[in-house]
Amino acid sequence: MNNSAEEQLKHRLMFETLLSEISAGFINLSAERIDDVILDTQRRVCEQLGLDFSALWQLSLEDPRLLCQTHVFRPSGGPFLPELMEAETHFPWVLAQLTAGNIVAISTEAAPKEAARDQEVWRHYGVKSSLTFPLSAGGGELIIGALSFGTMKKERAWPKPLVKQLELLAQVFANAIARKRTDHALQESETRLKLATDAAGAGLWIMNVDTDDVWVSEKIRDLFHFSPHEKVTYERFFTAIHPDDHEAVQEAVQRALESGENFVVEYRILHTDGSIRWIVAHGKRYGDAEPFRLMGVSFDITERMNVEAEARKQWEHLAHVTRMGIMGELTASLAHEINQPLTAIQSNAEAAMRFMAAAEPDINEVRQILEDISRDNTRAGSIITKIRALLKKEPIPFAVQDVNELIADVLSLLRADSLLRELVIIRDFSPELPPVFGDRVQLQQVVINLILNGAAAVKQMPTDRRRLVIRTEIPKESAVKVSITDSGTGIGEQSTQTLFEPFYTTKPDGMGMGLAISQTIIKEHGGTIRASNHPEGGAVFAFTLPVHQGNLA
Repeated sequence: MNNSAEEQLKHRLMFETLLSEISAGFINLSAERIDDVILDTQRRVCEQLGLDFSALWQLSLEDPRLLCQTHVFRPSGGPFLPELMEAETHFPWVLAQLTAGNIVAISTEAAPKEAARDQEVWRHYGVKSSLTFPLSAGGGELIIGALSFGTMKKERAWPKPLVKQLELLAQVFANAIARKRTDHALQESETRLKLATDAAGAGLWIMNVDTDDVWVSEKIRDLFHFSPHEKVTYERFFTAIHPDDHEAVQEAVQRALESGENFVVEYRILHTDGSIRWIVAHGKRYGDAEPFRLMGVSFDITERMNVEAEARKQWEHLAHVTRMGIMGELTASLAHEINQPLTAIQSNAEAAMRFMAAAEPDINEVRQILEDISRDNTRAGSIITKIRALLKKEPIPFAVQDVNELIADVLSLLRADSLLRELVIIRDFSPELPPVFGDRVQLQQVVINLILNGAAAVKQMPTDRRRLVIRTEIPKESAVKVSITDSGTGIGEQSTQTLFEPFYTTKPDGMGMGLAISQTIIKEHGGTIRASNHPEGGAVFAFTLPVHQGNLA
């Protein structure tokens, strides 16, 4: 073997050793060092092979037509290379070749006629020959950029063994860049997520079902008072959750694991100092097969709950004031209602005394009179009970309610009201109405408000047109609907938008709270309330309530 062959072999072995060293160095290279190592590798390769430059270009993420020069080794100088070039304009032929997955090994003066524009640019920058590789993520078809080597002093050939070796290097660069991009995107995503969760006061958690280990963010540790380095498990979570809420949380987690559906659960956490915080957790099961993971986010909603509580107190106070106002309007009617059974009791008692004074009292007649007294007494007691219920301010527990019966009681209570005396009330009750679940007094208050509004609306109408239709129906399986239709002049277009706003009223002496409170009551019962004009004249106020789904017993 002559000296020249030995030198070539030695040179080739040195270059292969260099490539092996470089490839091995990229395996465990951190993302932060990738750029520096790529630049150093370009220098070493160019010096080893006697090349004048190496440039690495990446397609812009914002505009794929643009090539960004991110890594360049060019000790020999020459015209300045811009950091940003439009690929389609400057290298249209090369771009087409790279997009097709081809390697471009070419001498500038031997470029094909299709590469006329590329040739012009090469000449401008003094490039004599160049070897350009497409850079694709993971060896796939998605081109992320290009790596080129070249000469500026003289032309050189690009033998296949060398092209093959440098192609491997190009793939190492591509994989490193792709990994850096992924790491960068992940860091950006984590940063955005942290900013979003911090701004919302949210904490993140991931529960591994097979081990019961739970990864938690710093915010969760802060919310639950977990120490910075303690191991968090499913059981550890429950040491912080209020004992009364254990069952609800466990059921929500179990349903999510079994069904794969999202879950939302509100619960309290009890700190060692005795303070209580309200938490809402949103979560979802991940994985198509066991072992599953449960991932979610938790928020502190204590302040919101305290505000949802304070608002309710205010509404309850306003509702009480409104009830008092209504009772003031109904004082004469209520006095009349109570006076009727009391007068009957007095008359029957006097009659009984007369019968008993007779020489031979008619015992059967006296018994009948006493039964009438008992019945009238029961009636008076019922009226008083209804009045007390309306005047009570304390919250009343929800219970199963018969809407038809509830409305009938209201009509009985309002029977003697002056507004209703010359008013025809038509009952159109559905006989198969399912029950609802709610506060009887509050729902009666809504019905009273709507009936009195309807009565006021027809007060100025001719006597034969003073009519209210109270209808109950089942618009769909899961709801009960109550509508009160009057025969008045209807609702003005402007009023439709403001009817349910607090303090809005069309009555000279009205408080403007009746419909606003009615709307709040219906919403708290899970229903809706609305007003509209009837096609035949007048207004329709209607509300719907969800059907009670529980055990009637």
